[in-house]
Amino acid sequence: MDLAGQEHWDAVWNQQRSFPRVHRANYHHRRLGRILARWADRGADVLDVGCAGSRWLLYCQRKLQCETWGIDYSHSGVRLARSLVGPGAASRILEGDFFDPALLQPASFDFIYSLGVIEHFDDGRIMTRRLAQLLRPRGVVLTAVPNFTGAYGRAQRFFDPERLAKHVILKPGELDQLHLDAGLALEVPAAFWGCFGPAMVYYGPRLQPLFLLGARILQQLVCNGLAAIGCDRESATWSPQIMGIYCKP
Repeated sequence: MDLAGQEHWDAVWNQQRSFPRVHRANYHHRRLGRILARWADRGADVLDVGCAGSRWLLYCQRKLQCETWGIDYSHSGVRLARSLVGPGAASRILEGDFFDPALLQPASFDFIYSLGVIEHFDDGRIMTRRLAQLLRPRGVVLTAVPNFTGAYGRAQRFFDPERLAKHVILKPGELDQLHLDAGLALEVPAAFWGCFGPAMVYYGPRLQPLFLLGARILQQLVCNGLAAIGCDRESATWSPQIMGIYCKP
């Protein structure tokens, strides 16, 4: 079962008028960009799952020179995603059900990434099985989920427990097991990722406009400052995400 649902995401993306593009000054953008460049070969067929408002479609298209595809069931989110890319790429952003075989054919992609999707399903194995089906042999999938096992989970429960209830809280080993159960192999076992990320918390409709900008500024100051002195360490408490990379044999 999808714990969030289309209505929730339409409401989220209807409030979003624009979306920042990838910027090298952003600590998390810089690090994720390097990871994508490592696994998405030039000319590869790449799929962004849950692409609403995704900044990474354009990055993979232009910077990495991949053939990029995206899919999302939120109409407002797809509209936003299409506004961020060129006309050719916009035609490859699909609005519909990720599980619809008429939209996405098996063994179509060399690299698939999902950044905050699988945790919204009460049984994540339906997601990982579909990912495995869509990958070509030797294809790679990168999966990232929010780290609600530490400080940010406690903060989210305090500020907006209804939002937290739309997530299954996963640990690194549990994320790995979901992919192993789908027949995928470990390439890079799941681990906590990023050193600090308070901007991932949704602070509720009243406080979000007040807190988000400050959280983003603090996040970049702390992360870039720690990176400058080589102390940007991942941790179960403060890392904002959990990320793993998996391969289809």
